[in-house]
This record gives sequence, C-alpha cells and structure tokens, in this order.
Amino acid sequence: MDGWMENGSALGNIHHHDPWAPALPVGAVVQQGGVCSLEWSLGDEWLASGSPDGLLHVWDDIMGLAGSHQPVATMQQPSAVKAMGWCPWQRKMIATGGGWKDGKLRIWDTESATCVTSADSNSQICCLRWTDATRRLFTGHGRPHHSAICWEWDLSSLRPRRHLAGHSNRILHVAANPDACQLFTVGADQCFNVWDV
Repeated sequence: MDGWMENGSALGNIHHHDPWAPALPVGAVVQQGGVCSLEWSLGDEWLASGSPDGLLHVWDDIMGLAGSHQPVATMQQPSAVKAMGWCPWQRKMIATGGGWKDGKLRIWDTESATCVTSADSNSQICCLRWTDATRRLFTGHGRPHHSAICWEWDLSSLRPRRHLAGHSNRILHVAANPDACQLFTVGADQCFNVWDV
C-alpha cells in the first residue's frame, strides 16, 4: 500500500501502519507462531505472512484493531516461509521458498489453498522475485550452493532455466531491471553482482 507499512513480531503480531494517521497502528492481526515474512499482493488486495513453522497465511482484512481477523487461506510447508512473492500475471498465485531442510520452490493457488507445482532447488531459498516482462521467477539461495536460479513456470511445472554461481555466502536479495534482461543479487558475502539473463 502506498506509504503504508507492516511489521511482524516473533509473537505473531502483524501491525498495519499509516504514517499520516494520528493513531498508530491502524490495523492488526495475530497469526499462530512468529512472523518471518510479509508481502502485499499487487493491487494491495491481500497480505501474505509467513511463519518459522512453515505456515503461509493470506489476509484480506487487517484494518481495525478490534474484532476477530482470520486468514482467508492457510497453507503449510515443511520449513520456514521466509521467501515469498505474488505472481504479477496470475494474481491469486504466490511462490514460496523452503529453508535448508526443505529447499523446495512452491507455487500456491491461494483461492483453493493448494500447491499447484513445486521443484527441488537442493538449496536453502532465501529470497525470490517474479519478472513480469519475461514471466520468469528468480530465486536466491543460501547453503550449500549460494547461487541464483532462473525458473520457467507454465502452471503445471517449474523448470530451472539457468544457474548463476558467484557468491560465497547466501544471497539476501534479488531484483531485475524493467525488461528483466539483467538480474541483480546482493549477498551476505558483501558482494553485489549483475547478471545478464
């Protein structure tokens, strides 16, 4: 949401802030377990929240401080939901990345709360980013490979298209230029890499 902020706590509290409102926060919900990731959908219709115990929640109403706010969908993966991203051209689809004990990239249909496809990356997934221009998905990884992967997705399958190795520690953030011909990665090794993809 333009100018709005969310924060989550280890206690499962999610607060919705409007910096121009006289009272903060302007909305709040509580999820079971801690919060390790938050992501608004394009158009700000839904807020996804991930927990260390593998729960992915989707919320459609977090405004207001009173009342019982419940997620509209809840999905479970076997490891923490730290990496997530909404698909720009399939608005009810979201990708999540598994931790080092899992290493799977999953695409979820949030309307039916089901995993539509998954692929094993054989590595901790630390971050991910969709590119609308090329309709691809990029993931940044931690142990053991510390690489980035470019994925192709066609609703029924995920296929790695290219592996990009060059970091000596986990990748913390991935981004692409507007036409998605270049990928930018930032790692815990304090390196910033630019890739032609």
